[in-house]
Amino acid sequence: MSHQPDHFSVRRVVLPSGKTIEVMLFEQAPARPMSFSATGLHVCPTCASELVHPIAWSEHGRELWEVTLRCPECHAFTTGVHHQTVVEALDIELDRGTDALVADLRRLVEANTEDEIARFAAVLQSDLLLPEDF
Repeated sequence: MSHQPDHFSVRRVVLPSGKTIEVMLFEQAPARPMSFSATGLHVCPTCASELVHPIAWSEHGRELWEVTLRCPECHAFTTGVHHQTVVEALDIELDRGTDALVADLRRLVEANTEDEIARFAAVLQSDLLLPEDF
């Protein structure tokens, strides 16, 4: 007599033909979660860069994710199984990084625009703009 796991989930899948099937997913023990320091998944275990980002991910049971991470500084790749809360913490760090990049981009665009306006105003004041410039 075989013993089936007590924890499972049921998902309905609609096939291209339109037929609907139910798929039962049985929870399995994780395949040994990768050990990262308390600093989080965004920190490279090889070079300590804080720019690590996911390049692939997939569900690996209930509340577990298999994530492949890449470090843009030392080009290291790591793949591991992590709990949902650890992956959510990575997502928060990625959002913070995105916000910082957007803020830097806005400052750069503003500085470039101010510079362009100043140069254009100088050309206008010097009467160096001619009709053939258009």
